[in-house]
Amino acid sequence: MNNNLVNNLKILHEKQEDEKLNNWLNKTVDDNITNKDIFYDIYIKIETMLATKNHVINNKKQFKNELASYIYLEST
Repeated sequence: MNNNLVNNLKILHEKQEDEKLNNWLNKTVDDNITNKDIFYDIYIKIETMLATKNHVINNKKQFKNELASYIYLEST
């Protein structure tokens, strides 16, 4: 197969997975509470806990993405 086609298919698949995750994050689960609200509550608790132990998240964006992906995969 053409390398360009393979790369485009990979990009398309990644975009579809991102869209699924974003749809899940925006889903209301209880009285105007979304999965995103729950996710940020968990994230802030982890960040606070680490800070009290003098640990720092070096790449917060990557950590948020990986945490959100993990929670999403475990909940579906």
